[in-house]
Amino acid sequence: MQLTNAFQMIKLEKDPDAAFALVIDGKTLTYALEDDLKNQFLSLAVDCASVICCRVSPKQKAMVTRLVKEGTGKVTLAIGDGANDVGMIQEADIGVGISGVEGMQFPALYQQGPRDLFFGWYRIIGWMFNGLSASIIIFLLNIGIFYLGAFRAGGQTADLAAVGATMFTCIVWAVNVQIALIMSHFTWIQHLFVWGSVVAWYLFLAAYGLSSPTISGNAHQILSEALGPAPVYWSATLLVTAVCNIPYLVHSSFQRTFNPLDNHVIHEIKYYKKDVEDQHMWKREKSKARQKTKIGFTARVDAKIRQIRGKLQRKVSSLTIHTVS
Repeated sequence: MQLTNAFQMIKLEKDPDAAFALVIDGKTLTYALEDDLKNQFLSLAVDCASVICCRVSPKQKAMVTRLVKEGTGKVTLAIGDGANDVGMIQEADIGVGISGVEGMQFPALYQQGPRDLFFGWYRIIGWMFNGLSASIIIFLLNIGIFYLGAFRAGGQTADLAAVGATMFTCIVWAVNVQIALIMSHFTWIQHLFVWGSVVAWYLFLAAYGLSSPTISGNAHQILSEALGPAPVYWSATLLVTAVCNIPYLVHSSFQRTFNPLDNHVIHEIKYYKKDVEDQHMWKREKSKARQKTKIGFTARVDAKIRQIRGKLQRKVSSLTIHTVS
């Protein structure tokens, strides 16, 4: 209805010098490019002096270009300076890529996803090994610390509830500290959920210990009377957390030094100005930015499928006409 009203508005305009502009966002463009609306959208667009498509995806840019090219039969020109313009540039009859500030930035970084650098089997098995090694460290260190050692001031040894609660405390700290080490940028949201998880564990431990003995069992008053006053509990938490994160720190340091990923290099350029000191690094990253990427691949595949489908439909229509004749 909006398309029809806009089209009538243009047709009813009596001023021959009047100019209209069409502004459409990505969400609306999704519906406008559907098969039952795209021709009506094209008719409206070509009657306007300017058409502005904002907040659109790379695929939508390519689809709009294809619609104008196929619907009007005219030569199309596409100009872009970013990786998200590649599909549009390749879809047009004439494509111009500008080597600008935006285009020279995060193409090499986009390829880390398609190359499965973050979700490949090497990374998955590595994280599994990291979890397995951390669990072994937590178990063995806590057993070694508490085995036959005095836990209370009266010389009593730790029971199952105390050892188990200490182990879980080490798990909470080790996981959240490693999450903090992985992050390269913090906001209040990250602080809230990372350190809030640690605080939530202590609050739960205190509340559980304060509950009725029929609920808490051997863990009654476990934080206030057993774990809290024991220096070995806090020492074990600190030691085990540090040891659990040593393998990750060693691996991360080795990787950043001898086999850095593109995002590691960008971090060093951003925070430590390594591009000023290491010109070889900067030349390498600029050359990666000029390498062929797969951005716009889905748009090209979709265009090829539509082209083949159109040819088949024309052949079927032609055969039908000949058969009827």
